[in-house]
Amino acid sequence: MKITRSYSRKLNIGNYQTLDHLCSVEQEVDDVKDVESISEKLEEFCVKEVEKGIEKSKKELEKPKEEEYQGLVIEKELNFKDVKLNESN
Repeated sequence: MKITRSYSRKLNIGNYQTLDHLCSVEQEVDDVKDVESISEKLEEFCVKEVEKGIEKSKKELEKPKEEEYQGLVIEKELNFKDVKLNESN
C-alpha cells in the first residue's frame, strides 16, 4: 500500500500576488497497522517543510529592495532642486 500526503499554503505578498508553497511525500507501507502513524508523520513532515518555506519567503520579502524604474536599478535618488533650466530671453 502507498500513502501520499500533501500540504500547501499561499502567502499573500500584496498587489494581488501570492507565493505558493507545496510539499508532497509518499511512502510504501507493508503493514496495515502502521498506516495511521505513518500518515501522521508524513503530514507533520509536509507541514514543517511548508512552514519553513513560508518563513524563509517572509524574511526575503522583508529585506530592503533596491529601487527599480522600468527595469533599471536606481542607485541614487535624483535631486532636481539644484538643476537650472536654460531660460530663453
